[in-house]
Amino acid sequence: MKIIKLSSVIVLLAALLFSCQKEYSFEKVITPAGTWEFNDSSKQYIGNMDTAYIQTIAPSTKIMSLMGRTANGQQSFRLHLYAIDSFTVGTYKASLSQTDFKYYTATKNIYQADQFIGEFIVVVTALGNNQITGTFSGTSQDSTGAIKQLTLGKFTSRINLSGNGTGGGGGTAVGTLGASAGTCTPTSAIGTYTQGVALTSGNTVTVTVTVTAPGTYTIATNTVNGVSFSKTGTFTTTGVQTVTLNGTGLPINSGNQTFTVTFGSSTCNFPINFGAGTPPATGTLGGSPGNCTTATQAGTYTQGIALTSANTVTVQVNVTTVGAYTISTNTVNGVSFTNSGTFTTTGPQNVILTGSGTPTSSGVQNFIVTFGSSLCTFSITFGSGTTPPAGDYFPLTLGSNWTYGLEGGTPSDSLN
Repeated sequence: MKIIKLSSVIVLLAALLFSCQKEYSFEKVITPAGTWEFNDSSKQYIGNMDTAYIQTIAPSTKIMSLMGRTANGQQSFRLHLYAIDSFTVGTYKASLSQTDFKYYTATKNIYQADQFIGEFIVVVTALGNNQITGTFSGTSQDSTGAIKQLTLGKFTSRINLSGNGTGGGGGTAVGTLGASAGTCTPTSAIGTYTQGVALTSGNTVTVTVTVTAPGTYTIATNTVNGVSFSKTGTFTTTGVQTVTLNGTGLPINSGNQTFTVTFGSSTCNFPINFGAGTPPATGTLGGSPGNCTTATQAGTYTQGIALTSANTVTVQVNVTTVGAYTISTNTVNGVSFTNSGTFTTTGPQNVILTGSGTPTSSGVQNFIVTFGSSLCTFSITFGSGTTPPAGDYFPLTLGSNWTYGLEGGTPSDSLN
């Protein structure tokens, strides 16, 4: 009798599981959790969101997973966000290890994005009432290893927010920029600004912020006259604080230019007067927008060993207008390449970019070269870090370790 009863229970449970599974599948098809979409340079990708959920992966670190598929079920969509304490409306960047992305099939990754590939940005525009919406775009790597830009990404999904915390450590911090009648107050511009002369680390603008909730932040201006200012970091306390924005770019024209600073929904303006100089050069990188033509590397690239002036990459440029130039890469694996100068003739020319920084990892890394609006890519293979010397060695740097050996006693002794 017990065997018969047990068998009946198993059959009943199997029937219940089967019926629940069918109901879940039916519900997923009819009422998806949400939708997602994005574009590459030639195609739009679109599908339904299957599920979205939050998990705690460390005492104060949370991960949000948004998972979906195409209508035929052959391609999968996965977007991860990472936050301290809780997720909030705001910006999440791959460069800050706040997001990664994958679009894939059962056999290959069609597109993937993370901090080792390039900048990929997710903006959560609404989060509440068990619903999330947002946008995304940025640099990705396709199945062949080529760097591709993804644009016009959007997503929306139902999500159980009971696992979300109440802290302010995720996303963008909350606050307002110091301003009077729309003008940033106080503000301080440091450095010399001249037409045709690339900005350096000495070109900065300081603004004030009243922080009402701590967390990560990005404060940035629009691009005006070929120049922009920005700073990314973390506010750990509330109250009035000063932030120094770093300038980048090559001024196109002389004269007064007005920049708009944005921090969350708060904005203000400040002017900069650019002195007269040489207009910047124009042209196209060899191989743009794909792999850089005849990109030639020099020097040794090893994890944990800082680059020197011997670490260079030569790229080709077809110059159409002479003038000042800055050609540079993004920062990948702690390393970047750049060169500034003046083109005095038009036509194909070679430019040597000098590397700087200390590689944080080994393996193949992809770089994006920028000259005006022209882009091309090249890759560098970084070797593994060197083996530390024998004997006791206390690790103080990346890639360090320590060893121990027997001193005294006999080989049969053991550590307990």
